[in-house]
Amino acid sequence: MYVGADHNWLGLAELLIGVVGMILATIFYFRSKQRTQISYIIERTQLLGQSTGILPDEVSIAYRNKPITNLVKANVILWNSGNQTVKGENISRDIMIEVPDTSELLRTSILKYSLEENRFLISQNFQNENQVYVNFHYLEPRQGLNIELLYTGEITIPNLRGTIIGMPQGFRLFIPKKLESAEGWMGMFFYYFRSFFIHDYYHSV
Repeated sequence: MYVGADHNWLGLAELLIGVVGMILATIFYFRSKQRTQISYIIERTQLLGQSTGILPDEVSIAYRNKPITNLVKANVILWNSGNQTVKGENISRDIMIEVPDTSELLRTSILKYSLEENRFLISQNFQNENQVYVNFHYLEPRQGLNIELLYTGEITIPNLRGTIIGMPQGFRLFIPKKLESAEGWMGMFFYYFRSFFIHDYYHSV
């Protein structure tokens, strides 16, 4: 009698351990799938200067009465490519876009954005006018913005840096040719259909 009771208790304990194990495995699985990630793309166009300029040589441009011989337009498209909400309060080191010292940043504008509630804000660093700070209230997955930079010099790549809590890997430069993962396909979809996700807006500094 006592042996049978012990056997029942042992079976019940094994069942409870199995259930708890399944619950823990499910929790750890979904936690492992949680991903905080912000990706970005930089599109550049040489508007004036060199052989790649799209404006004719007859066109001349001046900024603050200073002639410009080289002019570059860059669009920095930044979006939440993870599956977690990114809050502005989690920005521990300012998000900054910077053009090289060999260039001069003339104008920065927000062309498109996802929602007004995101409260995107760009501001130029008065101590270094080649640096622009980017701030927001929050970013849900697939929400983002399109920032346009106009600067002098060669068609160099602006630098994006900053630190966000929960995103130790940093910002991810998305390369459209990279399609070996589901995240790559999602990025490609966002890249080609971004006009449907980001609304028109205009604000310059």
